[in-house]
Amino acid sequence: MLYFIPFLQPMVISFLNSLTIFMKNYIVKVCLLAIAILVMGGCASTPIYTSKSTSNIEESPSPFVDQDSKILYWVQHDSVNLYLTLATSDPTSQRQILMHGISVWFDEAGRKREYLGFTYPAIDPYAEGGEPLMNRGERQPLEASRHNREMSRMLMHQFESKISYIELHGFLEEDSFERLNYRLEKGPVKVDINMSEDGELLYKVKVPLASIFKEENNQNRLLSVGIEGNIFRDEKLSNPASEGAQMGGVRPTGVGGPGGARGAGRSPIQDNSDSDFPPEISFWFKVLL
Repeated sequence: MLYFIPFLQPMVISFLNSLTIFMKNYIVKVCLLAIAILVMGGCASTPIYTSKSTSNIEESPSPFVDQDSKILYWVQHDSVNLYLTLATSDPTSQRQILMHGISVWFDEAGRKREYLGFTYPAIDPYAEGGEPLMNRGERQPLEASRHNREMSRMLMHQFESKISYIELHGFLEEDSFERLNYRLEKGPVKVDINMSEDGELLYKVKVPLASIFKEENNQNRLLSVGIEGNIFRDEKLSNPASEGAQMGGVRPTGVGGPGGARGAGRSPIQDNSDSDFPPEISFWFKVLL
């Protein structure tokens, strides 16, 4: 037996080297697979809404819902424009939209970059102290009646009677900014805010596809859309109970997937105004064209 040992030694060494290389490659592949799973899991956390190509934008397709803000949303498109609709019957979200406005962002790369978008209604630059929509004197009685659903109708009436501004980010060119008197000056983005008879606030957006996508082919595109509230920092600081509240991540159970859900009806959870300070509107989703 000892006679064969010198002859076996090179074979054993070669086998061990091959085994070492195999194990290294295996470990690398396992690590790459784990990274891929993490990346895919992160992407899956953002809901993907399939836009309906239609010539009748009055149709209301099945919506998704952001549970935190109680806002329903759906998207449609034709050959020229993208149509985004937000709907909510929640008084606190209605108050945030009408008093402070929201920003809507578009990222054609499917990420969450805030480089192209708009804010509406925006702060009146000529109001004392940069107040949003209404002055301090008008806000006092509204603050006292924040639990009353009639407050939303009061805010809607004041919104319709006042000058409103829209801020455009990145529409003229990269990093550009312009503020327009919405009712007097024309811009690429059209926004219509109205309230139905049953108290549902509708926020309808119309934006040209050519303003979003650099290339003419808009088929099979995955577009990221971000909705961000513009609540003032001083209001947050005046309500310490809001500190530490997490935004996002909590979704309704039994509604069909993380981040959003298709629903048969238009009835999100109605009221979260009992909290010391409501969650800020903040969510992203993706649109498949």
